Amino acid sequence: MPSVRQIKRRIRSVQNTSKITKAMSMIAASKMRRTQEAALEGRPYSESMVTLMSDIISQMGDDDYSHPLLEIREERVSSLIILSPDRGLTGGLNSNINRAVAEFISNKKNNSVDVDTITIGKKGRDFVNSLNIDVKAEIIGISDKPSLLDITPAVSIAIDNFQN
Repeated sequence: MPSVRQIKRRIRSVQNTSKITKAMSMIAASKMRRTQEAALEGRPYSESMVTLMSDIISQMGDDDYSHPLLEIREERVSSLIILSPDRGLTGGLNSNINRAVAEFISNKKNNSVDVDTITIGKKGRDFVNSLNIDVKAEIIGISDKPSLLDITPAVSIAIDNFQN
């Protein structure tokens, strides 16, 4: 039977752990909010680019240059880039990503389409490995504010897979 002193020490320890966990949760929520705001601010630019590209493509004639990324092909293999955190304590983010990945892969498998995965982050890599799915490339250790150079390898691999 523990003494009163040991019980009080244990209670204090649990309270301190609770405070630390709450602070980490607040930091994660703040980062998530900033990321969502950045994504929303970039949406008009993205929509303008899609409109611009579709206008250019619609005006191209049959004799004009055709880029391999603009060709319509039969889908035999689908590449999936999974962007996930390296650590836990992100609320439901990891489980939501994993659920969406599993749903995407099962839909493709039902349509007899192979899926190649490129993972960015440890949590996505670990989840794909648990499904026994081949990982074409993995990138880990990216900071909270990734640069274009951090993402370029994954995009290059995806484009090469598409062209091949």
